[in-house]
Amino acid sequence: GKYVDSEDYFHLLAEKISASGYLQQAEIYIDGFYSFSPQEYQIIQELATHCKRVTIALTTDRPSFATVPDELDLFRASNEICST
Repeated sequence: GKYVDSEDYFHLLAEKISASGYLQQAEIYIDGFYSFSPQEYQIIQELATHCKRVTIALTTDRPSFATVPDELDLFRASNEICST
């Protein structure tokens, strides 16, 4: 009860997104990430459910939706997001 860490803030944010009238008409752009934590995925899922549009920009040479990227691939982390 006394201490708060960043994971608590992420959880609180994910819970409150559905109650925000401001976010219902918002277009969200997410850029500068090459991976996401489980809490960040939860926030993205809530944003995608309750916002007008969510766009995620990833750095990759080609999206890999059907296969798991090679472990030595330069864009492996970004492509793992595409394959999940």
